[in-house]
Amino acid sequence: MRVLLVVLMGLAVQPARAFTYEDLKALIESRNLTRIEEVIPQLPAEYQENYTLMHNSRSLQGASPTAPRAILYGKDAKLIMTFTGDKNLNGYDSMEVIQYRPQSHVFEFHRIVFPEGDATKTVEFSPPNPGVCMGCHTNRLRPNWERYPEWPGAYGSFDDYPQKEELANLKIFWEKHAGGRYQSLKRLPGSEASPYEIKSRGRLRFRPNFKLQTALFSYQAESIAHSLLQVPHAKKFALLYAMSRLKCTPADPVGPTLQQLYGDAAIQPLWKWEAPTPESAYAFLLRAAKFTPKKFSTELVVPVNDPELAPFFFHNGVPKDYKEPFANGVIELTDLVMTRLLDHWVKEIPELKPHLVDFRWIEDRFKVDALSIPLAREMDDLMQLRDYAYLKTACPILVKAYRE
Repeated sequence: MRVLLVVLMGLAVQPARAFTYEDLKALIESRNLTRIEEVIPQLPAEYQENYTLMHNSRSLQGASPTAPRAILYGKDAKLIMTFTGDKNLNGYDSMEVIQYRPQSHVFEFHRIVFPEGDATKTVEFSPPNPGVCMGCHTNRLRPNWERYPEWPGAYGSFDDYPQKEELANLKIFWEKHAGGRYQSLKRLPGSEASPYEIKSRGRLRFRPNFKLQTALFSYQAESIAHSLLQVPHAKKFALLYAMSRLKCTPADPVGPTLQQLYGDAAIQPLWKWEAPTPESAYAFLLRAAKFTPKKFSTELVVPVNDPELAPFFFHNGVPKDYKEPFANGVIELTDLVMTRLLDHWVKEIPELKPHLVDFRWIEDRFKVDALSIPLAREMDDLMQLRDYAYLKTACPILVKAYRE
C-alpha cells in the first residue's frame, strides 16, 4: 500500500499537458460540434477565465461594443482562439486560431469554419497558415498586439482600465448581450469591470491585455532569437549584439569586424547613423541578418512612434518601473532577444552564467496583491528577464570572447 501511495502521489504532481490546436480539432470532430456556442463550454476552464474583448476589430472577424470579438488565450497564450457574436458581422461562422510551436519557434495560424446549423455542410479546418491570414499577419506570421499601456479596440484599451463610454458599453454588454457564445466566459470576482480593472495600474488578475502582451512578446523574442542563431558566425553575431545593447566598449572599432563577417553592405549608412558604432552595432547586425527595414516593420509585434527609428528597434513598451512609467526606460523586445542569445551561448562561455540573474520585475510590482503573486511568478518565468545591473558587469567577458 505504501508503494502504491508513493506512485499515486507522484502521478498527482505531474503537470497537465497543454491544450493544443490538435486537441481543439479532436474535440470538435469527436463530439460532432457544429456551432461555436457548442465549443466554448467544452474548452478547458483556463480559456473561459483568461480572455479579452475587442469592441473594435481590425481583423477578418468583425466586432461591436455589444458583440465584441473575444480573444481566448488560456494561461500562457500558446493557443489563442477568437470568435465574434453577431451573425451580421464578418467572420461570425469562424474561429481564428493561433498556435505557438515552441519546438520550431513559430506561430501557426488556422481558421475553422462552422456550418452553423446547415445540415448540408461540415466543419472546415484550414491547412496551417492559410493565405487569408497572410494579409494581416505578414509572411513571417505573428500575432498583432500593441504595446503597453494602450491596446486600441480592446475593452480596457488604456491600462486594462475601461472608463467613461467604454465602461458604460462594457456594462451594457454584460447586462444585455452576454448570452449565446459569451455565456461560458467567466468573470472573476473582485472587479465590477471584470475581466478588467476598476482603477489605473491595478491588480494583475484583472489585466488581461497586459497578460496577453507579456506572453506574446516572450514568444516573439524566442522566435527572433532562434532565427538569429542560424545566421553565419552566430556566436560573434550574438556577442556584438549583446555588447551593443549593453553599451560595452570594445577597444577596436566594430565596423571592420562587421565588414569582415557580413560584407560591405553591413556597414552602409543606416538611416540616421553614418557608420556603425558600439552602441548602434546591433542595428547593422540585424540588417546583415537580412532583417531589412521592410521586414522589420512587419516582423515585429509593434513599431515605435518614430518612423525613422521604427525599422531598427524592437519595442514592447513595458515600463521598467510601474510607479513611474517610462521614467526608467522600457523593457524592449531587443533586450529579450539579447538575453535569449546569451542564454544559448553561456554553454560555451560559462563565465557568463553568474551574470545572467533573473529579474523578478512583475512579482515585485504586484506583491501588494497577494492573490496575484503566483500569477506574477509565472509571468516572470515566462518573460525570462535578466537583471541589467548584473548583465552590465558581463561586459569584460563579452569583450574578451569577442576578441577571441
